[in-house]
Amino acid sequence: MTSIDSSGVGELVQSLRVCRKFEADLKLLNLHDRVRRSLHLAQLLPVFHVYDDEKEALKGFAKAVGSGR
Repeated sequence: MTSIDSSGVGELVQSLRVCRKFEADLKLLNLHDRVRRSLHLAQLLPVFHVYDDEKEALKGFAKAVGSGR
């Protein structure tokens, strides 16, 4: 996806809420610059785990499992 509107941002936030409710993680991978900028402007970028590399994202899941989360 190369862009995101307010509805898309709302869906991401709602998905993150559901994940946290069930003690799961949501990670974003390979964000297009426009999507990254939109999340930054909405001050939501720090809320999400964002990765540019799939291997690093998978390591992030492994760390979460290893820490009991």
